[in-house]
Amino acid sequence: ASTKPPSKPRPWGSRTGSNLSSSTGQSPHTTPRPNDTSALADQMAALKKLDSMRAVSSNSAKPPVKPVAQISKKESEVPNPSARTKDGDWICRSCTKRNDAETDGDCTVSGSFKFCPSCGESDVGVPSRKPAPTVSDQWDCHCGEICPPSFKFCVECGLAAGTPKPPPAGVCGGCDEAMPESWKFCPDCGTEAGEWDSEAMARMAKLPPSDGADWHCTNCNGDIPGYRFCPECGTTRGAQ
Repeated sequence: ASTKPPSKPRPWGSRTGSNLSSSTGQSPHTTPRPNDTSALADQMAALKKLDSMRAVSSNSAKPPVKPVAQISKKESEVPNPSARTKDGDWICRSCTKRNDAETDGDCTVSGSFKFCPSCGESDVGVPSRKPAPTVSDQWDCHCGEICPPSFKFCVECGLAAGTPKPPPAGVCGGCDEAMPESWKFCPDCGTEAGEWDSEAMARMAKLPPSDGADWHCTNCNGDIPGYRFCPECGTTRGAQ
């Protein structure tokens, strides 16, 4: 009986009946060797870690953007609703602190009033910058409110008795320039909002022209963008 010669071992990864084997005996579609599989696993793990790091970075909160100009307001100028009674009336802080004889330390204002008739403080706790005038007769406010002699300030608009009719809203009473309602002083002439100032133009003529550079107001701790006056406190540039 003839003996079948032993078959030669096939090269690792070769295919029987295929002409895809190369001269090295390996097909271009061969399965990775054990050591190649380990390297591929390491690469996949590194990619997963990189994706995880990117996800954390994209989900992290961005730092807040610092405003260009920020002015620190005094505690008394920050709106803070006044305390209310069970009847809906509110307590004026300025009159309570003053503890004068008229209010006897407790100024309770009607809930329908927007301003205290004695000192002009608003119902959100912002005091008036005007001194209380002397009133002896009934007076008519420019807003149309009829005020009795006991009212030193209009309870509807907060205007003091005897005050001239204010300039139109959004207009400076000194230089007639447009003025946002959020500004307390005109940045061009320094006139206080809602006031007339006949000397504003003469005051402006004495000031050097603005170079447009930003400056810091140390009075109210605000960064002012090139104006002659601080729109928050009225301080003149260079006068600090």
